[in-house]
Amino acid sequence: MVLLITGASHTGKTLLAQRLLQTYRCPCLSMDLLKMGLIRSGNTRLTPEDDRELESYLWPIVREIIKTAIENRQDLIVEGCYVPPRWSQDFTPSYLREIRFCCLVMTKAYIETHFADIQKYACAAERRIDDSTCTKETLLLDNAHYQQMCETWGYPCILIDQAYEVDIPLSAGIVFSLTLRYWAAPAVSAAFAAAAFSAWAFLMALYFSFSSAVAMGRMASRGQTLVQSLQPTHLS
Repeated sequence: MVLLITGASHTGKTLLAQRLLQTYRCPCLSMDLLKMGLIRSGNTRLTPEDDRELESYLWPIVREIIKTAIENRQDLIVEGCYVPPRWSQDFTPSYLREIRFCCLVMTKAYIETHFADIQKYACAAERRIDDSTCTKETLLLDNAHYQQMCETWGYPCILIDQAYEVDIPLSAGIVFSLTLRYWAAPAVSAAFAAAAFSAWAFLMALYFSFSSAVAMGRMASRGQTLVQSLQPTHLS
């Protein structure tokens, strides 16, 4: 099975792919890494800013990698934004049966409410050297584009609305879930750490109290035995 993950920038594609990789031990192909490898090796004169041209350049390569993985019966995660709207037209039904498509889309309400969090955790799964192009306006436009694409072509779309919750049906009865509550994570972690330390301190105190009681009991028992051994014996 091939899981194809796409969506606008900053929607969590790479993080989701990494969590899936860690859970299922499945190889992952990042289109961004493929892009930079081809650019830095001099195989193309395109730059990271040439998004439209990069889609036309990268997709034929990724498409054939997906076909090869399916033909070899290998599981593979593919993630990136360079997936054309007509991607499904490049595969016959026998290939499409082995592909799970997942498009992550943040709603307008989510972006409006959590824009500061989106910026703060932009490097949660990868290091972004320059993230100045990520604005509320560009996020709204990009996510609206992917939502429109899914509605036009009938693709499954995972909407991230009130909270960051993603459920991906991988096969019959198997659903992978990813929930991120990063805006409340520090307080939860601190409370958990405090509770864990209190429990540890209580158990250690209980242990030492029990050990001391056992030790005192043994000392008392040994003292009583010693006293008895020192008492004179009377022969009848």
